[in-house]
Amino acid sequence: MDKVIGIKVRDLIEMTVLKEAHVLAGFEGLDRLVTKVNVMEVPDIVDWVRTGEFLLTTAFSIKDDIERLNTMIPAFNKLGLAGMGIKTKRFVNTLPDSVLETANAHNFPLIEIPFDVSYSDIMMPVMSELLSRQSAVISQVNDFNRRLTRVMLRGGSLQEIARAINKSVGVPVAIVEPLFKTIVVSAPEAQKSILMESAARFLELNKSQDGPVRETEASGAALRGDFQPGAPVGRVAIPICSDDRHYGWVILWETNKTVNAMELSVIEASTSLIALDLLKKMSIYESANRHKVEFFDDLLSTETYRQQKALEHAVYMEFNPNLAYTVVIADFDASTELLKLTPNNAGYMQTIATKMVSILERISRANKGRVHFAQKSDRLIILFGQPKEIPEAKAKEAVMNFASEILHNTELEGLRDVVDVGIGRQYRQLEHLSKSKSEAKRALANHHLCGEKGKPVHYDALGIYKLLSFEALEPELKSFFGEMLAPLALYDREKDTNLIETLRLYFECGSNLKRVSEEMYTHYNTIIYRMQRIREISGLDLEDPSTRLNVQIALKIMDLIPTDLRSE
Repeated sequence: MDKVIGIKVRDLIEMTVLKEAHVLAGFEGLDRLVTKVNVMEVPDIVDWVRTGEFLLTTAFSIKDDIERLNTMIPAFNKLGLAGMGIKTKRFVNTLPDSVLETANAHNFPLIEIPFDVSYSDIMMPVMSELLSRQSAVISQVNDFNRRLTRVMLRGGSLQEIARAINKSVGVPVAIVEPLFKTIVVSAPEAQKSILMESAARFLELNKSQDGPVRETEASGAALRGDFQPGAPVGRVAIPICSDDRHYGWVILWETNKTVNAMELSVIEASTSLIALDLLKKMSIYESANRHKVEFFDDLLSTETYRQQKALEHAVYMEFNPNLAYTVVIADFDASTELLKLTPNNAGYMQTIATKMVSILERISRANKGRVHFAQKSDRLIILFGQPKEIPEAKAKEAVMNFASEILHNTELEGLRDVVDVGIGRQYRQLEHLSKSKSEAKRALANHHLCGEKGKPVHYDALGIYKLLSFEALEPELKSFFGEMLAPLALYDREKDTNLIETLRLYFECGSNLKRVSEEMYTHYNTIIYRMQRIREISGLDLEDPSTRLNVQIALKIMDLIPTDLRSE
């Protein structure tokens, strides 16, 4: 609230007690806000000052080194001090030109305080004014909160809340929230359509949530006719947050006045109340999502009675049992570097989930009745339906296009490196949908082996990994890998060599050692030596067709085994 209750330096020196004060330097900084008054009587005051303070001093502590102000002023400026009042004619008669130049360079106000004015003469009226302004702000905040509370107790909508803000501030207002892409505007009728467009553009740009954003809206001419064509309009966006969760924005357009700091503070203090309305809508969504999750769990179960239970609720869920369905899973990858660098991972994951739900809401509207989804923790389970008579190839192409559309939208939302999509096969019989879900999960689990980041992976693209990724086979697969390649893996780990990678490329290059050397940027003779060591260490006969097949399968198995377990 300091930014609201501050007094500009120019207003400070116009107070009666300072009517004889003179500005020595820093004229361009007279609009800085004074929020506190402090006294400087020690040379290391830099370590003890705070943003918004106006320092009073006789310069006694630096009277023998007044040039020291040339280093102190830049430090004060960096810390956001409002300025400094210096009593001259006692310990310091005048300030050197170099100090005045430094103050001017940083637009840091230096005020000459009259000799006969005491510190208390200045501090008492300033503190009184600050307290008066603070009381006024608190009164306005309480007033506005009461009005909003009355609106909400009547069951008022976001539209009524926007109208209350509009009436209080006197400028056009929009409230936007990203989850359901809701935009409500309170403004003169002639301005509503262009303000809706402006709010929608703002919502698509994914703005920061760290406090009010003030910027310029270029479509000024359409908003007010009393300005020259193209005159810009200020736009202020205030985040709606509660309990570290972001719900949306209050947007103000300065079409006929500038929104002052006090008005901003009043609205900021009220956003937690506005969040309650959005939280109510979120609670309704989460309740509906719980029903969807229960429906999906039953429908995708392997148990017949649960599938039947789901079908009994098909009409309520607007689910068409006569379509052929494919399970698609969109997973939010919590292991990405982006998430590791995010201080509040839980909050960021919620933001991702919110954006993903918004994307699926939009896409499902375009595919009415054919797309159903539910959010489960850090993933979305999606059912993509198509008429049963569509040929298999065309149906697969359609679901791939659908999944690509999801990922295209995630890229637009800045989530390209966070979201992966796995796709199962299509099944015409609902009792087989559990297979599609299992396939989609396996496609996701092995995405890194056969998929490109930012592109969906279909189960059919897994190739041999469809067989190797069965959990029931894991012990046998590890044992088989150990028999074939464990000695080489152990040698690589202990000697820091690349024998297994050389062996992999040996097969990929059709046993052509020259191509292997080119692929590995390694001398041909080195590759020959490595192949010799591979035969010696493993005892493998790479000329034998059965051995070659077994080794290639073992190399595929290795992709599924964590690095630290390969040499056990």
